[in-house]
This record gives sequence, structure tokens and C-alpha cells, in this order.
Amino acid sequence: MAKGLIFPPPRERASSARVLEARQKAFSRRSPRFAGPQSAFRLAIERPSGSGTLSEEEDMSDVALSNKAAKLMRLCELEGFEKVEDILFACMCDSICLAICMTEGCDYTTEMEPDQDAGYCEACGGRTVTSALVLAGMI
Repeated sequence: MAKGLIFPPPRERASSARVLEARQKAFSRRSPRFAGPQSAFRLAIERPSGSGTLSEEEDMSDVALSNKAAKLMRLCELEGFEKVEDILFACMCDSICLAICMTEGCDYTTEMEPDQDAGYCEACGGRTVTSALVLAGMI
């Protein structure tokens, strides 16, 4: 070590709560979505109409899920997960993944490879079993 060099003291490790709070504050300053009603920025889906509504999407009360999303929600329900994120985290942390048959009316579930999109269904006999990670679009 060279004589006369002064190194700064080691920094304290910030708690995860403080880091998360700082990130949220930084994001809210940069994002026009959180800037409030007086912001001059508009969202991409926002139409500059004088009606006061942001878009037709906000006026819709019914949400139509795709077949993949509906099956992913059904898989969560059958396997006892409360949120989709929980089942995806469980699948990402293991070498096998929960999977469900994509045939209408068949809710056969099993464990398969994470990239499986044409697994054999023992209930209906088709090659229609798809893993949760494929259903979520992560693979």
C-alpha cells in the first residue's frame, strides 16, 4: 500500500426498506403516470378528448382473460397458490414446473419440464399439457 493514500470508510449497507422507498420516490419523479393531474404528459393509451375519461379501456367493467391466463389462474387455484407470482416463483426455483391441460373442460395438473408446451394429458389423452412458465410467457 502506498504511503499517504487515504481510503474512505466502508459505507453502511442500507436497509432494504430504505432502498425500496428511495427507488419508489425516484420512479414517481420520473414517471408521468404518477406526476398527478396537473402533469403535461399523457399516457400512450390516453386520448386527448374533452370527456374527462382517460380511455375506453377504463370504462369497461368486464375483463376478458385469454385462455392461457384463465388456465394459469385455474392452476393457481387447484394447487393452492394465492397469487400468480407465487406459483411462478415456485416454478423458477425448481427443475420441474407445475403444468395444466389446455383442453377446455379438462383441469388435469401435473409436474413437467419448465419449457413444456405439448405434454401428455393422462385425463383426456391429448398432448395439451403446458407448464406455468410457458402460460405466463416467461419461456
